[in-house]
Amino acid sequence: MAALESGRAGSYRQAAELFGVSQRSVGTWWRACQARGPGGTAAGEGAYGPG
Repeated sequence: MAALESGRAGSYRQAAELFGVSQRSVGTWWRACQARGPGGTAAGEGAYGPG
């Protein structure tokens, strides 16, 4: 998320390529971070609820 916020990655696609994950994952993490703060991306938290 820091890469998007700092401009190191200008898009979900660039962030996904940079870190070797899917664009969908980046989008999910970004929305969780925006909604819940940085801790919202912790393991067990996400689209499917607590682990």
